Amino acid sequence: MGDSAQGGLGSVAVRREEPSRGRAERPLLHAVALLQWVLLAALLACAATNVVRAIRAIPSASDTTYPESAVIQTAHWASRSHRIYPSLVRPPYTPAPYGPLFYLGLAGVGNALHGDNHAIRIALRSLVFASYLLAGLAVFALARDAGAAAWAALAGGVIALAAPFVLFWNASARPDFPALLLALLGIRTIAHSRRPGWRTGVAAGILCAMGFLIKQSMVAAPLAIAGFLALRRWYRPLGGFVLAAGATAGMAVAYLLLRGEPVLRDMLLMRHAPAAARPAVAVVSNALAGGLGLLVVAGGTAGAAMALRGKNSRLLLVGMYAALAALVAMLTLPQVGSNVNYLLEPWMGASVLMACALGPAAASWRSTGQPLQLGMLVVLIVLVGHGWEAIRRVPGPPAYRYQRLAGLRILSTDPTFTVRGRDPELLDPYLADLLENRAGWSAAGVAAEIKEQRFDVIFLTENGGRISTWHGAPRLSPELAKQVRRFYRPLCRTARVLVMTPKRRPDGFSAADASYTLGTRCRAQEIGAAGQ
Repeated sequence: MGDSAQGGLGSVAVRREEPSRGRAERPLLHAVALLQWVLLAALLACAATNVVRAIRAIPSASDTTYPESAVIQTAHWASRSHRIYPSLVRPPYTPAPYGPLFYLGLAGVGNALHGDNHAIRIALRSLVFASYLLAGLAVFALARDAGAAAWAALAGGVIALAAPFVLFWNASARPDFPALLLALLGIRTIAHSRRPGWRTGVAAGILCAMGFLIKQSMVAAPLAIAGFLALRRWYRPLGGFVLAAGATAGMAVAYLLLRGEPVLRDMLLMRHAPAAARPAVAVVSNALAGGLGLLVVAGGTAGAAMALRGKNSRLLLVGMYAALAALVAMLTLPQVGSNVNYLLEPWMGASVLMACALGPAAASWRSTGQPLQLGMLVVLIVLVGHGWEAIRRVPGPPAYRYQRLAGLRILSTDPTFTVRGRDPELLDPYLADLLENRAGWSAAGVAAEIKEQRFDVIFLTENGGRISTWHGAPRLSPELAKQVRRFYRPLCRTARVLVMTPKRRPDGFSAADASYTLGTRCRAQEIGAAGQ
């Protein structure tokens, strides 16, 4: 299974049966078992908190991540129009930036559930949640393949599920976890075989291509597998892998192009996102500064050092995958639209490496004195406790009530309001703003609707009295914001949302309606300057 130290509960039991071991060593052996149980129990508490909070969020009516409602509505549209990609040049003016297989899946779910948005929301969140749990199981299996003891592999699988930043991404209609699961399964297909044949390469190629077709950033796994097979000079499985991956991706894209779908245009939309260093630093520091982040970074680095020795080929494959996943994350995080989901893949790879490093760590632990062991236990408990507290502090989905929005035409920087009205459009105004500035997309159609006051109510999320931004980019195009201020008047404001209604039409939506919808008092006297 490789050269990594096995350590762990099983090995401890074997050593207890050896007559040469004296009673003087038993306290230390008990201390190693204590380390294992404390680590597993603490990590399980973190993972269980993530799991329970995610299960509670699945039936929530509000978005768990931005812009989840755009995904739900895209499935609804596909079930009605039999078109995968919404239009950008006419209503609904909604970009579709993920992979084509993701949107084909959305269309299938939408058709199966007859376009029922609530049922689609629950079904997609449940599928993502199942993918999240299976990803933790895949990390455990990969760690075992790479030589980790059972207890260490279990710790790796649990910490993969326990990341503080994973919460609500694991219960949101987003492509990240299904794509990540397929990438992990592709790596495991190769790692599980002592000497993979061409059939193994074909299977891994199909899995990796499917992951890429769900989310285009999932390129670390195919690159790692191709590089690993080439390094080992296993050319038959390499050929099968490359041909299967290329054929799978090519056929899917060709099928949609023949249907007249703008698949290549939409797959490449994110190339227009500007780059900036500050967003990347902010995302990484927020995600990894906590206790669990320190454990995964330290353990992943130790596991990577073991992989570089080259004696364990399976560990080398995992190390190559983790390194490439981290590189891809560092290249994509500077996009101003980036978020912590870009770190999910390197976190999973580092969790496998950490699991493989726990065996040697347990061996080192065995040789230390009890005062140092006690001190290290305290540090471990503090780090994991900090991770648990970080998970607990993540705010849940907002408790909005949407009944009074039915039949209204709504424009909003938060699509969770927009989709509750009639004929929703511009469901990702943030990305639309980036495309307007960088790709020549025109907001003239939406601007004309604002000028004609076709929207009955406008919800603008705010920060400090101004339209909210993400990494410095506004959630709504400045040109559209200008038109809104010109043709709509402020109705009321909460700490986070400004509500506006048309200037030239009788009120059809009141401050009382806004207060009911937002679940808090919407005060007319606090409107101030409208959406500056």
